[in-house]
Amino acid sequence: MVTNNNVIDSSTAKGWLNPTGGNPNPIGTDNYTKDFFKFAVVGTGAVNLTLNAGGQWLQDGVASPGMTFRGSFNILDSVGNIVATGSEGLSTFTSNWSGNLAVGDYTVETFNYGGMTSNEDSLASYFTSGSYFYTGSIEAVPEPATMAAMAFGLLALARKRRSKK
Repeated sequence: MVTNNNVIDSSTAKGWLNPTGGNPNPIGTDNYTKDFFKFAVVGTGAVNLTLNAGGQWLQDGVASPGMTFRGSFNILDSVGNIVATGSEGLSTFTSNWSGNLAVGDYTVETFNYGGMTSNEDSLASYFTSGSYFYTGSIEAVPEPATMAAMAFGLLALARKRRSKK
């Protein structure tokens, strides 16, 4: 995920999830494609992610009307373990997670909830594919020990350059 001053760039953190080609059944998470985004936490920092259904064709960062995607996300650690899962918003067109993550590399796995059924016709089921984008922030603040190590390394480099003169 690309960030600008710790704010997620919603123009690049976006995608579209489709039904998989092999199974025409709209019900089931595995019947849809998934998308993945990587990010790193350099120090202990706050992460605030919101998955927004729909495109943002009319205004950057705001979902355009006519959305049909209902999804959520998992945050995976560097070995693929789920460390956090988005919670569906009241409108069912957003999913959110806020918390702190330890130093490391992470992957956001975006997935579809897996279709919908009709309350009126028990035989009817509907695809919930479509576009989405992320908003939020990833605060990657170096820990004091990391900053001290960086400063020590720069100091050592400066001393080495002076001794060569």
